[in-house]
Amino acid sequence: MGTSHQDSEQNSEADEELPNDDSEFYFGKDGVTKWKKTMWQKTQIRTRSVNIISQFPGPKSEAKSIESESDAFTKIIDNDKVQKIVDCTNAYISNIKEHFSRERDAKLTTVTEILALFGLLIMSGVKRAAHSTYKEL
Repeated sequence: MGTSHQDSEQNSEADEELPNDDSEFYFGKDGVTKWKKTMWQKTQIRTRSVNIISQFPGPKSEAKSIESESDAFTKIIDNDKVQKIVDCTNAYISNIKEHFSRERDAKLTTVTEILALFGLLIMSGVKRAAHSTYKEL
């Protein structure tokens, strides 16, 4: 299956029709890769319906009333959730209390202490202080 004279003529004619103007391109260090100097122009194509934004970004309903960081925190973790954490923590402490000789080593916790713990955890995340002491925070 050799190439005929006619096939080689068509290939050479096709090569002649293509512009060989390298001034439109930058060449990579390898000498082969071409980068076009002008931006590619997108042809007029209809935007798919899934890509059309129907709702604008931004806070919705209850989030619009948030004025401080503590308001935002209480929208996510309300007093009922904190109380549930305190109750479960105190139940656990009551179960392991007998393993400690001193009462202060297994003292029950309060809502204030849990909120303070949350504050320290958030502050250590903000400051990216994995090995900071509570006094530094």
